[in-house]
Amino acid sequence: SLLLLKAVLTGGWRGDMPAMRAQLDLLEKQPHAERAEDRAVFIAMWGALLQRQPARVAAAGALTAKSYFEDTVVPRRPKDWALAIAHRLEGKDNLARLDWQKAEAVLRQRQRDDPGGQILTVELATTLAALGKTDEAMRELAPIEAAWREELNLPRARGLANYYGVTGDAAK
Repeated sequence: SLLLLKAVLTGGWRGDMPAMRAQLDLLEKQPHAERAEDRAVFIAMWGALLQRQPARVAAAGALTAKSYFEDTVVPRRPKDWALAIAHRLEGKDNLARLDWQKAEAVLRQRQRDDPGGQILTVELATTLAALGKTDEAMRELAPIEAAWREELNLPRARGLANYYGVTGDAAK
């Protein structure tokens, strides 16, 4: 936990990528069970994305068979989002599309299990937008976005920012 916290603080908050990498390298020496926890996998994947190291993203993602992060500390989201971004960084757009499609399947299943989950709906809209299904994405997002904007908090702002980042609408 301390290695992960230090990685987040040094990389995410201070922007010190070499210090973050040093913490993640120490994490890689820990027993598999500790490296395979949602929090550890997410932070390792996120750190590798920040450093633009797609191979490390894939290696960290391979530590778990889970398809969705559900830790109480890191953002809930499909694991395949990070893999899609890593593949896009490598110029592997077809593999990235497959990752987005896997994320869509995971989110649709989770929605069936939790039909009122607004976070899942925003995540699905983001995924659909990444797949170029913009009309469908907007239909998913529209009912939630207005309400979220009236009671905006950090997780909601992050969710909307992810969506508009994927759509390329920097102003929103």
